[in-house]
Amino acid sequence: MTKERLNELLAAMVAATEGLSDVLFIPGRPPQTACFERLRAFESELAEKSVSAKFTEQAAVILMAGSERLPETLRTQGSCDCSHELPSGVRFRVNIYRQSACLALVMRKLPNLIPDLAALALPPVFNDIAKEKNGIVFVTGATGMGKTTTLAAVLNELNKSEEIHIVTLEDPIEYKHTPIKASFSQRELGKDFFSYSIGLRAAL
Repeated sequence: MTKERLNELLAAMVAATEGLSDVLFIPGRPPQTACFERLRAFESELAEKSVSAKFTEQAAVILMAGSERLPETLRTQGSCDCSHELPSGVRFRVNIYRQSACLALVMRKLPNLIPDLAALALPPVFNDIAKEKNGIVFVTGATGMGKTTTLAAVLNELNKSEEIHIVTLEDPIEYKHTPIKASFSQRELGKDFFSYSIGLRAAL
């Protein structure tokens, strides 16, 4: 399998499923899409009727390409996270994990638009956070609670108002910022840098 064929399959799955949130490739099961928390089998000439271990192994190699860290993390920890972008601009957060001696893939479709702080209905203090010049801010919470989206909205506010250089160190990159007033250097762990302490030097 080639990267082009994988992209073609993913694009077809996105186009065929309104409201798609996730794509799943689990050996022994058909390719599946998730929509409104319900799984649906995806049938197409582009896809195997039942996902094979060979397919997920090949797809994992394609998705991890360019990273020295991800294969080692997968080998030692049993799973790893990365991102993948289609030629159309559709982006996914990818979790590659081992189960029943095979690799499986879950791909979360990421929003293309970065929300404004006002649209998230966050407390007014977040507008003040965007104006801070020094210090450190922790955004914490469980998976799926909106940490990354909140941070993206804060950075978007800075992008609209400040002529500054913004460096992000991410694992993986989820939201891609288009410069308005600010200049962005978005760096992904394992592809663009290998240590958070070294990665921060770009901000100096």
